Amino acid sequence: MDALVTGSRDLLRRAPGLILEGTPNILSAQEAASLGGLFLRSRGEYSQTPRKRGIIDWKSGEDFYQALAITLLPSSRLWLGATLPRNARDIYDHAFDVHAALAQSITSQVARALRARDHVQIQRRGELSSDTALEIASRFDYALICLHGAFDTLAELCAEVYGQTKRRTDSWQRAEWVKKLGRNPATQSVAAAADCQEVRRTLRLLGELRNTVHGPTLQPRINTTARERRVLLLVPPTRISAFRDTLLSWSGVPETWWGARYHHRGPIEFHEDLGSYTVSYPSGSEYPVVEISIDPGICLERLLVFGLEALEQLASSIDWSQLGGLGFLPLSRRFGDSSVEERLRLLGGVFL
Repeated sequence: MDALVTGSRDLLRRAPGLILEGTPNILSAQEAASLGGLFLRSRGEYSQTPRKRGIIDWKSGEDFYQALAITLLPSSRLWLGATLPRNARDIYDHAFDVHAALAQSITSQVARALRARDHVQIQRRGELSSDTALEIASRFDYALICLHGAFDTLAELCAEVYGQTKRRTDSWQRAEWVKKLGRNPATQSVAAAADCQEVRRTLRLLGELRNTVHGPTLQPRINTTARERRVLLLVPPTRISAFRDTLLSWSGVPETWWGARYHHRGPIEFHEDLGSYTVSYPSGSEYPVVEISIDPGICLERLLVFGLEALEQLASSIDWSQLGGLGFLPLSRRFGDSSVEERLRLLGGVFL
């Protein structure tokens, strides 16, 4: 499948880089490099070649995705370092084990979300079948669960930092939990970060999609038209209204930017013609929305970017020095210099 790489804003505006059969496939240089990275990862190749050093070869995908997660979350160096023992005495302190497990879980969950996102992007570009559609839907669900889990684990680690009692149901989306943080002078900056519009509406959308695992699920469907062939996910009828309200909270952002499409339908009309009956389903924006479909690739890309930005905003508001750990990652835990991080961002294809 060919693609046109260009810097023309007019061309890029008309055809955003989707790389799908039957679409124009017009890409920016940045998108083309990211597509190259995705192709390499689809073949199990994770080597990176920075400018100043030799080839950095991650022996497994897990190493690569962990490095990418740390690169995309700069504050992760602080929370990972804050959970490292400073001396031999700290090694025997069980609290450090608990804190380290929580800190590592955050980056692991983000790494798993990134891996699942790659699976979605790879499979939606291949030959489509009912099995492929189901696999895309399951990977989409898994990415949402992992990303949401990173927020929940960060909330638990935040409670450990400030010595607060946290119930299992407490989360950044719970008004009671945020108010509790706001009442404590030490955590007022954390509450302010959790209460800002960008974080709240990102968590609302993430939660709305993730909550489909608790009820009627997102159903995959292969959509075939004269111009394209792609997998879409149908929002359950019971959640159409709530999902639409959630998208409306993003003022000025059309639903199509999220990869969502509204399908309208009016009252069913019956027509009699020479003794036989036909049925028509009038459609148009003046009629109510009866179906919402989502392109999982587009939606996941957008949500992953906003989710990582919200996660970084929350994590940056926490005073990690309260944990009393080392406070930074030693050289043995680092994976390269700034040139490695630049290539990770470019080939990883996640631009914050």
